[in-house]
Amino acid sequence: MKTKINNTEYMFEEHLPESAVDVIRHRCQLKGTNQVCGSGVCGACTVLVDGTPMVSCLLPAHHLDNKNVQTIEAFSGENLHPVQRALMAHDGLQCGYCTPGFAIEGIAFYERWRAERGTERPTRGDVAEALAGHLCRCGAYAGIYEALQAACAGEFDSEEYTPQRVDALEKVTGQAQYTTDVHLEGQLVGKILRSPHPHARILNIDLSEAAKMAGVEATAALPDRNLIVRYVGQPFAGVAAVDEATAQKALEAIKVEYEILPHVVGLDAALQDDAPDVWAKQHRNATSAAEGATPPGHWNKNLRTSRMNMGGLNPGHAHKVVDNLKKQGKYVHAESYYNGIQVHTALKEK
Repeated sequence: MKTKINNTEYMFEEHLPESAVDVIRHRCQLKGTNQVCGSGVCGACTVLVDGTPMVSCLLPAHHLDNKNVQTIEAFSGENLHPVQRALMAHDGLQCGYCTPGFAIEGIAFYERWRAERGTERPTRGDVAEALAGHLCRCGAYAGIYEALQAACAGEFDSEEYTPQRVDALEKVTGQAQYTTDVHLEGQLVGKILRSPHPHARILNIDLSEAAKMAGVEATAALPDRNLIVRYVGQPFAGVAAVDEATAQKALEAIKVEYEILPHVVGLDAALQDDAPDVWAKQHRNATSAAEGATPPGHWNKNLRTSRMNMGGLNPGHAHKVVDNLKKQGKYVHAESYYNGIQVHTALKEK
């Protein structure tokens, strides 16, 4: 297999089932292309193949044969792209792990947009559609969208920019290092086995075949008997092996016996009277120790919240507040709670 990556010629023997990201990260040692989901849904591993953005985790390695590939490392130094300058100036990044994928996709969109529309400013919807295949766990979307809009409008055609973070340049060029980039002598590769079912009871996990494979150093599974998995992707077993290929084969050797349980998709379906209970045994328990010894909150099928005391107004004072609101006709209120559940605040007059 012959391919050109960042203007450098490479010759490889194909090793099945290698993906393009395996070749890029491990054979070429280009660590700016990050692998996260491994299933093509997050966009972090995006590269340009003959100018077209593709997720390299799903792309078989042989598809790189006789192709011209550009990774994030192609856009550094004197080749820094306006999109990268814009991402730094608009702080369109945080941890930076997804940033190379966003940058590559953004560069491809920029080139298409400028060729067709010149320096017309794209709408937020235009940008959101172009980046629909990318996820940012830190939530830097506002800065990312603004950066791409500004870059397409020509605001970063010059080389002048002011980064908002001291490490921004490393992150937009794929030079930032993460634990996934570190390989020590004797280091093992760990892989997790996840549920392919949205709702099932695991009756048996047989690790014996995986444990006796050459190169497998350890296997483990959750000890619960009749373990219930409640979503696709829930982890319940794992292996540690000398390399990636061995770890993957060991995962495939684990035998699991499932009892498939009913499931629903979406909140509306989950709230129906006939919906399966996701946490049936928890209905009489508090969600956390923070609730103390008070009775747990009321369950409505699969929906419940923790008990929250939002204030200590006595009824008489509450009526005075409501009377004042009626006279003023305007009420401005702001609260912030570090709670995963929606803020429970309301004024009500019977």
